[in-house]
Amino acid sequence: MRTTTRARLYAGAAMLLATTAAATPASGQVATDPAPAAQTVPAQGAPVTPEPTPPVDPVQSGPKPAGTSTPPIASPDDGQGADIVVTGTRASLQRAVEIKREAPGVVDAISSEDLGKFPDTNIAESLQRIPGIAIDRNGGEGQFVTVRGFGPTFNQVLVNGRQVASETDGRAFSFDLYPADLIAGAEVYKSGVSHLPAGGIGATVNLKTARPLDLKGFRLIANAQGLYDVNSGKVTPELFGLVSDTTDDDRFGALLSVSYQKRRSREEFLDQNGWLPTIIGQGVNASAIVANPGNVSTIFRPRETANGIREQERERLNIQGVLQWQATDTLRLTADGFYNKFSVDSKATLLNTYIGVGANDITDITLDRNGTVLRETVNSEIGALVRLEGRPTETKLIGLNADWQVTPEFRSTLDFAYSNSRADPASRRNTGQAVLGFLSSQIAGGQRYTFDMTSGFPVTTFTPALTSAITNVDAYRLHVAQYGNQTGDGTGGANTDNGVYSASFDNSYSPSDGGFFKTFSFGVNYTRDRKRVDFIQPNFAAFCQFCGFFQDAPNALLTPIDLSDTLSGLPSGIQRRFFTFDLDQLIAYQSSPEALAARDVAKGLPPGTSAAQWERLRTTEGGYVGVRQPASFGVTETSFSGYANVSIAGTIGAVDWGIDTGARLVRTRTEATGSSSTLLALNQTTPSQYDPTLGAAALVTRSNTYYKLLPNFNLKILPSKEIIVRLAASQTFARPQLSDLAPRFAFNDLRPGSLTASGGNTALRPFTSTNLDASFEYYFNTLSFLTVAAYWKNVEDFIVTTNSVETITVPNGIRVTTGDPAINAAAGTVNFLVSRPVNAEQATVKGVEVGGQLTFDFLPGPLRFFGVSGNANFVSSNAGISTGDNINTIFALPGLGNTQNAAVFFDNGTLDARVSYSRRGSFLETLVNPKAAVEPIFVAPFQQVDFRINYNTEIGGAAMTFFVGGVNVFNEKIRKYGRYENQFITYRNTGPRYQFGVRARF
Repeated sequence: MRTTTRARLYAGAAMLLATTAAATPASGQVATDPAPAAQTVPAQGAPVTPEPTPPVDPVQSGPKPAGTSTPPIASPDDGQGADIVVTGTRASLQRAVEIKREAPGVVDAISSEDLGKFPDTNIAESLQRIPGIAIDRNGGEGQFVTVRGFGPTFNQVLVNGRQVASETDGRAFSFDLYPADLIAGAEVYKSGVSHLPAGGIGATVNLKTARPLDLKGFRLIANAQGLYDVNSGKVTPELFGLVSDTTDDDRFGALLSVSYQKRRSREEFLDQNGWLPTIIGQGVNASAIVANPGNVSTIFRPRETANGIREQERERLNIQGVLQWQATDTLRLTADGFYNKFSVDSKATLLNTYIGVGANDITDITLDRNGTVLRETVNSEIGALVRLEGRPTETKLIGLNADWQVTPEFRSTLDFAYSNSRADPASRRNTGQAVLGFLSSQIAGGQRYTFDMTSGFPVTTFTPALTSAITNVDAYRLHVAQYGNQTGDGTGGANTDNGVYSASFDNSYSPSDGGFFKTFSFGVNYTRDRKRVDFIQPNFAAFCQFCGFFQDAPNALLTPIDLSDTLSGLPSGIQRRFFTFDLDQLIAYQSSPEALAARDVAKGLPPGTSAAQWERLRTTEGGYVGVRQPASFGVTETSFSGYANVSIAGTIGAVDWGIDTGARLVRTRTEATGSSSTLLALNQTTPSQYDPTLGAAALVTRSNTYYKLLPNFNLKILPSKEIIVRLAASQTFARPQLSDLAPRFAFNDLRPGSLTASGGNTALRPFTSTNLDASFEYYFNTLSFLTVAAYWKNVEDFIVTTNSVETITVPNGIRVTTGDPAINAAAGTVNFLVSRPVNAEQATVKGVEVGGQLTFDFLPGPLRFFGVSGNANFVSSNAGISTGDNINTIFALPGLGNTQNAAVFFDNGTLDARVSYSRRGSFLETLVNPKAAVEPIFVAPFQQVDFRINYNTEIGGAAMTFFVGGVNVFNEKIRKYGRYENQFITYRNTGPRYQFGVRARF
C-alpha cells in the first residue's frame, strides 16, 4: 500500500513541476536555515518545563546557501520510546526564539505550530505580532506589511529566499495570495545582511516552506474547517491536505500539498472621497459663505459622499510540489514549484452624491475655524452606483537547486527559479462601474440638497421631493457606464503581467581549525524582473455615451435595495433605501438597438445616428470594455550583484563575541516604456463632468543604470549565556516605484475643480538608507525573554511627488458651462495640477522596540501551562505631516505609527489556546488622496482581538486537533480622515469572522 501511495505522490509532485515548468523556463534563488533541535516531554499533558538557557554561538556558521533546507516540523516519533515531540504554541514560540538568538544580526521570526498549522489564518496577521510590524487590511484580511514605519514598497519579501512575481502594479507583496497552511515559518531581517538579495529598507521578510528530506519518513496531514463571516451570514469551506514521504534510505523525497479556501464577506461603508482646497473667490463664491469663524481664504470642500455595501467572494487554490534527491552524501538536488490561483469577485452597491461642483452650484456654506465645510447646499447629481472590483490572479513558480558539500569545510549552492504572476480583471469583465440617477435640478422644478458634517459623519439631507425620487423607480435615468479599470475604493484595477527570472551561486568556507575565523561566504546573483501594467478602460465617448441623465432607464433594470440594517450607530439621516441594478444587464441594454434609438429621440438626432456611433466605438475603440490607456506602462529591471561576508568570533575574558560583516555590490539597469497623451478638445456634459477628446498617445522608451555598494556590520556580545547585546550598522536600498519610472504623461481627473494629470521619471535614483541598530536581549530560558532594541535610519534620495500647475493648450476648442477658474476658454488653455516624482528629500526615522515573553512554569497546578507575550514599537520621524502644515506639502512618510501587541496563551499538550490583541496607532496612509488627487489621508487608531482554541487527542492512531477561532471578535471598525480629524474620509465595517474545524496528522 505504501509503495503505491509513494508512487502516486512522486507522480503528483512531478506533474505539478512539469506543468509549472511548461508555462515558462526556469531560473532563481533560495535561502533557508537548518532545523532546530526537537523538544521532547515525557507524555502528552505532562508539565512542559523549558530547558535552561543553552549556550549560544557568537555567530552562526555563516549564511545558509540558497534552497538548502527549511526548519522541519518536529517528528511524532524520534526514536525515544514514550517521549513525544512538543508541538503547538510552545513549540512554535521556542523555534522562533531559537532563530532570534542564533542570528548574527537583528532578526525576528515566527514558526508554525506543526506542519500545516500556522498560528493565524493569514500570514500577515501573524507577522504583525513581531515588534515593529503593522499590516494593511483588505476586506478584513491582512494584505501588506509595514516595518518600522516603512510601507509595503520599502520591504522586500522572499519565498524560500527567492524574489517572487507579484500581481500588484508596483513592488508591494500581497500576503493574502498565499494560505498560511503552506508556510513553515518566516524570518524578518531588520538589520542589513549581505547574503540575501538587496531591495528592502524597512526589512527583508523570508517566508519558508517545508522540504521532504528534512521531514523524513511518511507524513499525511488533512485539515477541514468552516469559516463563518458574521456580516454576510455565510459559512464557507477551507481545506488543506499535505502528503510527504521519503524512501527507506532517505535518498529520495516527495511532498505534495493542496489548499483550497473560499470566503464570502460583506463590508458596510460610508465614504466622503476627498477634501478639495478651494480659494474663496475662485472655486467658490464669497457670497455663498454664511459663516467663516477662522476668517480663512482657502477652504476645504467635500468631493463626494457614498454609502452602501461591498459583497465579496474570495477563492484561493494553491498547489505545491517538491522533489528531492540526495544524489551522494554531499550532493542534494531539489526541484520545487507551486501554482496559486486567487480570485476576488467584489461588487460595491452604493448611493452616491457628487458635490465637488462649480462655484455657481454651491450656496449656504458654513465653515469651522480651519476652513473645513461643515454644511453647504448643492445642486448636483444623485446616483445609484454599482462598481465591480475583481482581482483574478494566477501565480506560478518553478525552481531548481543543487546543494553540494564540496569538502567538509567548503559548500556551494546553485539555484535557478522563474516565477510569473498575472492579473487580468479588465479582460474578464469583472471590473467596471455605472451610475443610474438624476440631477437634483430635474426633480420637482429644481431641488437642492444639503451636505452636513455637524454630527461628525457626512450626512446628505434631501428635500422630501428628492427623497421620494430616490425611492421611485421612474425617476432614474442613464448616465456613465464601463467595464475595465477605474479608480475604486476596494480591489480591482489594472491588468498586470510580471515575470521574474533569477539565478544565484552561493559559497561558504568554514575551516574546522580556523580559530577566531569562522566563515567566509561569497556569491553572485542575477535577477531579471519584467512587469507590464495595462490600464484597460473605454475611451470617454463610450463611457459617457449616455451621460448627462437625459434618457430614462427602463424600470426592468432596477431593483429596490434596503440597507436599513447597515451602518448601525451612525446617523439615521443617512439615506439607506434606493434602487440598484446589474452592470452586465445595463451595458447590454445600452448596447441594444432599443436604447440607441431612444438616444436619438432624446437628443433630437437623425434616426440611426447613435447606432452608427456605437458601431464605430465598438469596432475601433473596444466599446464598453475599452482599450489600453496612456497611463499603462512596462518596466524591465535587470540586476547583477555580488557579495562577500566574513564571520569571526572569540572570547575576551569571560565574554564571548562575534562579528559578521560584509558587503553587496548591486548593478541595476532599468528600461521603461510609457505613453504621452494629448488633450485635443474639452466639452461639458453635466455640472460635475467634463468631456475630453484625447489624441493618439505617443510611445516613449527610456533607460537608466545605477550602482550601489551596500556594506553591513553586526557585532554580537554575550556577557553570559542569558544576555546578548547587539550593535549593527548597514546600508540598504529600495528601488523606485515602477509606476514612477514610466516615461508617461496621463490625465487623471477631468471634473470641475479637480483637473489633474501625472507624469513619470525614468532617471529616478533608489532610496538609500544608512541604518544603526542596538539591542539588549535577556533570555530566562528557552521560552522566556525580554528585549529592548533601538534603531535609526537616515534615508537619502527620498522620492517625492511634486505638484505644479502646468498650462495645457487645447487646440480644438473648449466649450464648458461651469465657471472653473482653471479654464480659459477664450485662450484655449487649461491649467492642470500635474504631479511628477523626483529625488528631493531626506528622512530620518528613529524608534524603540520593547518585547517580552514569559511562561509560568514556576507556578503550581494548571497555572504552569500559561504564558504571556507582548511588544511595542514607538517610532518618530522628521518626515511627518501635521494639521498645520502647508497644503502644498509634498513630502511625508506613509505608514509611520506606533504599534502594540499582547497575547495570553495556555498549552498543556491537550488544550492549546491563545487570545491576542493588536493595536496600530494613527498613521498617514497617503500624502495624496487618489480619488481627489490632493490632500492627505490618515487612518485612525485600530485595535483587534483574536483567539484560537485547539483540543488535541488521538483517534485510531491519528493525532487529531479540533479547533475554533475568531478574528476581530469585537468588530472594530476602520476609520480614515483628512488633514484635520473632523475631515471624515471613510468608515468600514468588515465584521468578525470565526473558524471551526478538525485537523488530522498521520
